[in-house]
Amino acid sequence: TAQRREERLYPQWEELLSLHRLDWWHCTIAQKSQAGWPDYVVFGLGWHAFVELKATSLLTGRRGKLSTGQERYKASVEASGGEWKTWNLSDEWKEIKAWLNSKTGRQIT
Repeated sequence: TAQRREERLYPQWEELLSLHRLDWWHCTIAQKSQAGWPDYVVFGLGWHAFVELKATSLLTGRRGKLSTGQERYKASVEASGGEWKTWNLSDEWKEIKAWLNSKTGRQIT
């Protein structure tokens, strides 16, 4: 099967997390999880966030969107006071970097 486009961008995302000296957990066997679990849980000093990564389709030009299961998890995370982020790796690197800079106090460009 073809690799999802966002998966090819995971190494860049993980490198950025490393530059910010953050820990993370990446669900690599989603089939063994409840449907909708986010791609990453990121741990910072005094905070953590659940992160779902999407990409714009090269074939259709459509942005990735949350599945029904992901919408359910997002609602559960936010209802419990947690932070959920959905990022489009194709288009939102500037916003991702600004968010991480604000969370860690590091100015990584």
